[in-house]
Amino acid sequence: MAEQAERRQLSQILHDDLQQRLYGMQMRMMTILNDLQAGNTTKLAHYAQQVYNWMGDAIQTTRQLTVDL
Repeated sequence: MAEQAERRQLSQILHDDLQQRLYGMQMRMMTILNDLQAGNTTKLAHYAQQVYNWMGDAIQTTRQLTVDL
């Protein structure tokens, strides 16, 4: 039972946290690509900073998962 509880917790972290962050990065990168193609560069620095921050959060989550495992 303890093993299953641990699996559920890890699955929840992977789905609710890491997977959502990665999806958010993917969607923001699509926005960046679309803006680049359209020649709209006014928000690119802001969007790039967001992706950079989200990547840092994702890295921290994976580090914590590694420690927990």
